[in-house]
Amino acid sequence: MQRRGGFRSIGMGAWIVVGTIGVTSVSAGEAGTVASMALPPALVGAAPVYRQYRDWLLVCDNALRCEVSAMVEDAQHAVRIMREAGPQTPVTLRVEAMGALDADLLRIDDSPTVLQTLPWEAGADDNHHSDLTLTGEAARRAVAELRDARQLDLGDTADDPIVSLMGLTAALQAMDEAQGRLDTPGALVRTGPLRESRVHAPAALPVVPAYPIAAAPAPAMLASAVRKTHAQVLADRCEQPLQGPRDSAHALDADVALVLLECQQTTTQRRFLGFIVPRTQPERALGLVLPAPAGSGAVTDGPLLTSAWFDPDTGTLTVAHKGSGLADCGYFGQWRFDGQGFALATYLEQQTCTGLPYAWPAWYRSLTQPPASASSGASSAARAAMGPAAASAAAASIAW
Repeated sequence: MQRRGGFRSIGMGAWIVVGTIGVTSVSAGEAGTVASMALPPALVGAAPVYRQYRDWLLVCDNALRCEVSAMVEDAQHAVRIMREAGPQTPVTLRVEAMGALDADLLRIDDSPTVLQTLPWEAGADDNHHSDLTLTGEAARRAVAELRDARQLDLGDTADDPIVSLMGLTAALQAMDEAQGRLDTPGALVRTGPLRESRVHAPAALPVVPAYPIAAAPAPAMLASAVRKTHAQVLADRCEQPLQGPRDSAHALDADVALVLLECQQTTTQRRFLGFIVPRTQPERALGLVLPAPAGSGAVTDGPLLTSAWFDPDTGTLTVAHKGSGLADCGYFGQWRFDGQGFALATYLEQQTCTGLPYAWPAWYRSLTQPPASASSGASSAARAAMGPAAASAAAASIAW
């Protein structure tokens, strides 16, 4: 298994750097040298794409599934053009808004349009939200109509009816390029005679099995012990004083636990620092930084984990950060313990606050399957080299 980075101890103690082959423990005095040796997280598949083109955004995930979406700040609608990787894959166009949507009311540049004649699938819910969806050739026809226009009018029954189309063509061409479609018949902008076989196949999704925790629960006092032994770290990084911190400890295996110490509080969110902790030696706790896509909010926030919670039934650590009270921007990630560390399973993020709550595009996906067994996981050689914290340290990213 490829290791995914390294940990550093937070207070006194040693740095631990985990390479792709060997495991090395280094004294604290050598920390300056060791920092450059820490490996970046090794995520599986294509590098995610996140690019803004005027009023439109392109996002492609690690399997090269791409989405082009309207991205004007504070809008109350969402228009998405989605396509999987691979030759001859269909296009999906989805329009969502607060209020009612009626295809007969759609206008492009203040004029009636072919959009009114297409076979839209309509939906609505009890939260004043409605949607219209097209797939296949009908979606391609609609995209061709939108591509060279200035604005789409959703009709006066929508709460926020005007959608800017500035930047759409550039975003669509960038999507074609990311998926290898330029100059092929299936391109959305620059079509041509090149064979569809040149289009990129989907990148294989990683398999991240569920990992039920079979070990006995971590002692309740472990979290308070880590808060005491790492008081200086918390004083340097966290709000002081903190009112009623909601600390928790979660077993990972018989030797190691995950401890979440509350660090910051707002009216809507709580943020935590994570530690990998030998159950009987809280002073050896190691700071946790999770692997995440480059350029993501999770990388920017580093060790701060917003609204973090751990599910022992699947071994999943979830982080959900709202960038605004409306939840129209932010990020959501899930990392699954695999017996050696936390592997990224899911990552969604939208950096501009606009559209509908929690409608954030995917940057990273994986496949989940039931575990073969719930064992302690880490190799005996790694444990011998690093002590009880080895198993969980193996999948950290850059140390803090």
